[in-house]
Amino acid sequence: MQPLLAYVKEDLVADEVHSGDGIRADRTTHRGPRFRTPVELTRTPISIRAMVIGSCTSEAAAWHMTRDFGWEADHVLFNSVAELPAKSDEELAAYSFQYVQLALRAATPEQWFLNTNMDDPSVANEYFEQTSERLRLMLDSALAYNRQTGMLTFVANYPMPQQNLLGRFMPRYEMSNPVYFVEELNRRLVKYIAEYQNVHLVDYDAVVATQGRMYIQDDSLNASNHSGLIGGFDYEHDRDRIEPPGFTHEYYDIRSAEAVQALIYEIEAMFRTLRGIDGIKLVIIDLDDTLWRGVAAEGGTGTQEGWPLGFTEALVFLKRRGIVLAIVSKNDEATIREQWGLLTWGLLPFESFAVHRINWRPKSENVAEVIAAVNVLPESVVFIDDNPVERAAVAAAFPQVRVLGADPYYLRRVLLWSAQLQTPTLTTESGRRTEMIRAQAERQDEAGRMSRESFLASLDLKVQPIRISSETDLRAPRAFELLSKTNQFNTTGRRWTEAEWARHFAAQGLVYAFEVQDRFSQYGLTCVAVMEGATILQFVMSCRVIGLEVERRALEIICDDLAQGGSAMVSALAEDTAKNLLSRDLYAKAGFQREDGAWVKRLAPAAAMEVQEGGTEPEPRERAGLAQRTLQRIRRRLDAR
Repeated sequence: MQPLLAYVKEDLVADEVHSGDGIRADRTTHRGPRFRTPVELTRTPISIRAMVIGSCTSEAAAWHMTRDFGWEADHVLFNSVAELPAKSDEELAAYSFQYVQLALRAATPEQWFLNTNMDDPSVANEYFEQTSERLRLMLDSALAYNRQTGMLTFVANYPMPQQNLLGRFMPRYEMSNPVYFVEELNRRLVKYIAEYQNVHLVDYDAVVATQGRMYIQDDSLNASNHSGLIGGFDYEHDRDRIEPPGFTHEYYDIRSAEAVQALIYEIEAMFRTLRGIDGIKLVIIDLDDTLWRGVAAEGGTGTQEGWPLGFTEALVFLKRRGIVLAIVSKNDEATIREQWGLLTWGLLPFESFAVHRINWRPKSENVAEVIAAVNVLPESVVFIDDNPVERAAVAAAFPQVRVLGADPYYLRRVLLWSAQLQTPTLTTESGRRTEMIRAQAERQDEAGRMSRESFLASLDLKVQPIRISSETDLRAPRAFELLSKTNQFNTTGRRWTEAEWARHFAAQGLVYAFEVQDRFSQYGLTCVAVMEGATILQFVMSCRVIGLEVERRALEIICDDLAQGGSAMVSALAEDTAKNLLSRDLYAKAGFQREDGAWVKRLAPAAAMEVQEGGTEPEPRERAGLAQRTLQRIRRRLDAR
């Protein structure tokens, strides 16, 4: 182990501490290994058991996971197209994920690369295709566990060489240039990864570039295809020279270990995003000295250049991700609206903010109204204000809200790079979330002027069912997103992994998804029911359509479908959580009865008999027994997971 980790300095982690809740953090997270993965929005510590597959660099990653992060990490040595050790499904289920790092040297050995006439374009292109095929075979071998169980997998790409070996004046974008060769090989790797389920690329090249290639990559000393970490390997082998060289650190400023730590932080951030840990749905901002420099009412605003422009750009991209934006500011609204285009350089329309409270009331009161209007939980909210008094007041009123704003120089990076504000996929509904919230506000204003019955009748509500039977369905990602993010209207609170999602469909499971629109807005896919036969495993609905009786119509459609298919009964699982108060009476209101811990509804016999073509309907006692046996079987399977 010592030669492999010879790059580790004794003082490597001297600047790192453990925060009180067990989450690792630098004394300042604005430099060092944590730079790409800010922790300001992190609340929940996690326990990780990782499997690491690969050769030298991956072994170093496993070592750091254990020593510096307190994870459990098992390393499996892998090169070329070796077969992985046999493991049962139960053994693999004990891992949070696997990390795979394929050796570039195995895909393009120096004996082949250096003896190939890469100056001939046709020869170079043919050699690249051969290398790509070897990479594809290596990847397929390394992903055996993923193919076996759908295990969550992260695969690293290759750091690009620092310079063109043919020289600075040679063509940049030809296969004769090792830099371009590796760059294109990374593109192929992305293409190959897309053929697998639950496999994601870790941009190791970007991590190395952020930390600084000159401090990390060994191609200043070793062959470019080694693609490893610069360290002290050579020292022990050159002690007998006439003039023995010094240790490698005497020649190079080596920070390889920091790069490995940064890589692990990157993997952890991706894992947090995929699992929706501490996810943020709403960002509330102040205006003066937060969105722009100075105080608008006093004419003291300065240039937008610098951090204000960066902050504005961050808000634009958060909106594209589906994060809802809101304003809480002590100002005169008419003045702000009049000057808005000038204050923001016309880059951020006022309509980008779904809700605003611009007045002279206490900000904690305004924040409460915004949270209620958007209908999210306080722990899903970030509040940004330059005034420490206002931040303290909001933090006191809502301890779960995450509060930022003390220093404008880190805001953009925290907002764009934090795991809590990222999403695994972008959907149409995500991009339109602000418009849906604004439409919801308009709808609520009109509802206040009419009776509930008259208002609902005036909506021209349409609930369109979509039956999803495969994870490859174009609407499956949005349905999965709802299951991953919905807290309040969620009958069980369960979070699905991608592997469980795929297994559900493989076992002939079905998902009902419902697209909703009214005369105010097209809300898109906002309601999902996960089905196994005639049992509703889980029902979730976006807060955007709460109060429109969408859930009632959705359950009617499901029950009608089951009855037409011959089912005499529908059953449903439900479990109370700390957050799902809104959905607890869903089944009772829909006419379900509580029987032996489950919700059961008997369907219209005529509908069931129509499809059964003369078959006899089971007796009530028999139907109840069948439903209970089905529920018990489902619960046993879920508990086993």
